[in-house]
Amino acid sequence: MIEYEFLGFRDVHRQHQGHPTHWIALDFKVLVNPDTVKNNDPGKIVDLQWKTLETMPPFSQYHSQLENIIERYRDKLKP
Repeated sequence: MIEYEFLGFRDVHRQHQGHPTHWIALDFKVLVNPDTVKNNDPGKIVDLQWKTLETMPPFSQYHSQLENIIERYRDKLKP
């Protein structure tokens, strides 16, 4: 990790596999060296890809909260 910035927190309520869930999310923007990043959970993460906000596929292909995160912090995510 080269640097990080705390963006804020979210009180998240959602449905997961038909059950209500609740969790507190602490959101950070993190700058890393892509050459040093590795996949430590290959059972859950198929591969690592680097995308910009402009080149990302539809949000439905990602975690259910990603669209909320980007909408909330879009101005802070720009370089």
